[in-house]
Amino acid sequence: MGGLFVPDRIPVIDQEQLQAFSTLSFQDLAFELVSLYIDASIIPRQDLRRLIDNSYREFQRPDIVNLVPIRGNRDTYVLELFHGPTQSFKDMAMGFLMQVVDYLLGQRRERLNIVLATTGDTGPRRRMGGRRQTAHRLLAALPERNDFPGAGAPDDHIEGG
Repeated sequence: MGGLFVPDRIPVIDQEQLQAFSTLSFQDLAFELVSLYIDASIIPRQDLRRLIDNSYREFQRPDIVNLVPIRGNRDTYVLELFHGPTQSFKDMAMGFLMQVVDYLLGQRRERLNIVLATTGDTGPRRRMGGRRQTAHRLLAALPERNDFPGAGAPDDHIEGG
């Protein structure tokens, strides 16, 4: 069991809705977009909102991402995606993913063991994304020299490191 999530349909966002989205905070925009794909019968809206808010709570910027103009070119920007707890773009998705996994396991009253082996920075990112989750346990096999940002001591449900 498992695989890639592929929606049955891609929602159409009209120009008026797109304009309304342009004024939203990152968390509000994430909620509106994710709500188009996750039915409220699977994750009720108030729970989805809490999962999104919790996913980005530890980011260094209240606006989560930063759009920075490139000097000398006023029409070109860079979107900074490194303001999360491990200073990696992977924080953008990993925290939310682990919040949802933990939530769904909790709804089913199930637990899950996740075995992770990595030679790069994905392990610490995954570990940080899974912090404070209770329905899954991460068994991590990490390199002996594990000095990536966020790769500190494991939490109670994370073994290895």
